[in-house]
Amino acid sequence: MSVLIGGIIMELFFRGSDIFNDKLYFFADYGYMYFMDLNTEEVHVNRDYVLSDNGKMINIDYVKIVGEELYAVSVDGHILLRFGFLDQKVEQYEIACHKCDDGNYACFFENQGFLYVFTRELGKVVVFNIITKSTSEIAYPTDSESMYICGIENGNKVVLFPQNGSNVLVFDYKEQRFTTVQLSYVLQDVVHAVAKNGVYYILLKDGTVVIWDSDLNTVSDFLGAKNYYCNSKAANRICQYGNEFIILPSQAENILVVDTLNGDVEEYGDYPVGFGYDDKGWAKYVHYAEYKDKLFFSSRTSGYMLIIGKEDKKIAWKHVGIEDGEVGAQVLRNNASLLWRENNIINLESFIEYVK
Repeated sequence: MSVLIGGIIMELFFRGSDIFNDKLYFFADYGYMYFMDLNTEEVHVNRDYVLSDNGKMINIDYVKIVGEELYAVSVDGHILLRFGFLDQKVEQYEIACHKCDDGNYACFFENQGFLYVFTRELGKVVVFNIITKSTSEIAYPTDSESMYICGIENGNKVVLFPQNGSNVLVFDYKEQRFTTVQLSYVLQDVVHAVAKNGVYYILLKDGTVVIWDSDLNTVSDFLGAKNYYCNSKAANRICQYGNEFIILPSQAENILVVDTLNGDVEEYGDYPVGFGYDDKGWAKYVHYAEYKDKLFFSSRTSGYMLIIGKEDKKIAWKHVGIEDGEVGAQVLRNNASLLWRENNIINLESFIEYVK
């Protein structure tokens, strides 16, 4: 995503987003909340709030809208943010999910008035009561793996997949407890998973797709994308369409369309004119929001949002810009302040390159 400031395009990198009243809400790394009207595709910015904690800007990871309230968790695992669409109030609550500066969450869901923040490495889920604003914790089983990288909500349950290992955790909302399922397959470098009709499609970094039928408890794998990536750890996200997948890249730049029946792997090539990734080396696509028949993937390394049809697997791109000099000036001030606090000095030439 990008913002136009005095004719200069600034990239707005973000991860999480969600939808309320046909508007896609997200937080850029510069501390503002933005939304895109999904009917007109116009982008707007909320200038009333700059997210900060003791003077330091808050970067947002997951975003979840519940009723007429937006909830988001900070990248560093310390803060749960609440924004009310009706009262226009911003509230912050401490959550004990910090393990490192980034990568603290396996997943973030809401069920029956409670928010569930599943941690990756702390061995617990933090539960936030939306009514009382109180938190509690439920520990993972003692036979759990050391890190749970991602999770899927499936009916009344959440299924957590380890980064490495064979013990899958299943959390039951009603019973408020975990059970462990041991796969006959040892997972290595899991990055993402999706599910359909009781079948889970687990993507590994090297492009391998592990297929687990939870009803039969059988496991198989598909190596076509792994062969394409030449065993490099380049995969990041997966979309499933019957016997076909779309695999989104991490360190690589290729989007792959994979057919598991005949083994075909096709490199997608229909990018917009002028499209390109920056050189930050981050995973290209992280979280996504669902709206009607489409998935909206935020991009952390380009000025384009990736839109994929949930049924027809059509790929589209949206380049988003907003021209607002007042916001631009504040963005510059926010980032200058941040650089000053972290480095105690501002190198003007480097800063200009930073905000280009």
